[in-house]
Amino acid sequence: MIRIALSVVLAIATLGVFDSRDVAGEDSLANGGFEAGTSSWIASHRQLEAMGAPLHAGDFAGRLMSHALPEHEVYQWAPVSPAQAYRFGGWLRSDDPNVRLIYLRITWFDDGGNLIGPTDSTHLTGEDPAYRALETGSTVSPVGAASARLGIRVLPFTVPFSVRFDDFYFEGPATVPIPEITPPPPTPSATPKPTSPPSPSSPTPSPQPDVTPTPVPGEEPSVFNTLVNGGFEVARSDGTPYGWRKQGGEMRVASSPRYKGNHSAVLSSSTTSTKWIYQTVAVTPGVFYEATASALTSEGSGEVFARVSWYTSADGSGSALESADSAPSLGGSSFRPLATGAIQAPADTSSAKVRLMFRPSSATALAYFDAVTFAATSPQPNPGHPDPTAGNGRPPTDIGPTPPPHVRAGSAGDAPELPPATGVLSNVKPEREPPPPLPASKDSGRPDWAIALALVGAAAAVCVWGATEWWSRARARDR
Repeated sequence: MIRIALSVVLAIATLGVFDSRDVAGEDSLANGGFEAGTSSWIASHRQLEAMGAPLHAGDFAGRLMSHALPEHEVYQWAPVSPAQAYRFGGWLRSDDPNVRLIYLRITWFDDGGNLIGPTDSTHLTGEDPAYRALETGSTVSPVGAASARLGIRVLPFTVPFSVRFDDFYFEGPATVPIPEITPPPPTPSATPKPTSPPSPSSPTPSPQPDVTPTPVPGEEPSVFNTLVNGGFEVARSDGTPYGWRKQGGEMRVASSPRYKGNHSAVLSSSTTSTKWIYQTVAVTPGVFYEATASALTSEGSGEVFARVSWYTSADGSGSALESADSAPSLGGSSFRPLATGAIQAPADTSSAKVRLMFRPSSATALAYFDAVTFAATSPQPNPGHPDPTAGNGRPPTDIGPTPPPHVRAGSAGDAPELPPATGVLSNVKPEREPPPPLPASKDSGRPDWAIALALVGAAAAVCVWGATEWWSRARARDR
């Protein structure tokens, strides 16, 4: 009896071991392989289901099918820690020609539910019957991040479409080492020159902000797979924003004023020449993108706008193929939105530079930027001939049900909604006007119907006469 009991216990324990999923201890994503159905996952249009083969691993995979447009997201929420390294990825199978592209997005929120900003992966395009890996790569959570929305985003050409997901993971946090910072050598003191006080309409150049830089792991690349640090929450050791470079002026991370989060970027100018800060991003040819930002400069200090320039080189070197600008903002007392609208990457494009431009009108001026995004979007619709696959020219929105209690949708930190773009069709033939009606008969002697009746009667009489003549001659021949 004892041997039998031990055998039963051992069998049960063995079954328990082989039934469990081999998940890394740092993976905080729930049901990433869809082995528990669609539990923990949310679909923007609620058309997600767990299916069998074809699979990447395990017994089930998630399948998204939809008849709605323009964009879909399958996502779940996870807690995060600020200034830590995370990685979001998985496997996708897309052999449907109706699918335009697929990418992953981590959307960061603070502990008050305010949106900080997104981090996107590269885009997966084309048809392939095999599962393909897609990942954000190691990314550092912003300062103040408390939760993240982990989304798989699908942009279709048309409907219906079908995409499969399997074996997704969200690894982290990994502690980011803090490098030792060597203070710069002291500069010799000089007698300051007397200056006149700035005018009330110009921002007063403030002392360098007290910013505690968030260190980033590894060496900083010159090109990013997706735009990073759009909220300027991560700084280098010298106080400049990670991932961003400048042309002219001085660039720093500032704690105030800011549009959202804890920081913004400030570009200071001491001349009237045009200046800008920029970031180089890898892009997919033929895909539509949109750049958005929030900017602030005081009245009379100049204008700010966003610009996207396309390059054939992979690192943004050489001459730009073409550029697209947002409408300029001429200054004010609060942050104002900038948006390029949906612009298509040329066929031979490999990279793009996202520029935040500043054209100062005075020798001493400041411009602040915050909440920068650059992501794939749907093309603009044509009025009168709506394209069901097209969006409204805005960046992909965060879609789906109400977020967890600590995340407040539509809070004061969210960017204002941009008005839809408008346009006029060109090269379209005008509708042909119907021909004018035929003029009425000018004969006042008798109506048209009487003339027609007379003609018909005459024709009938001729036919009767001809038939009678033929019959008479036929009888004569027979006699």
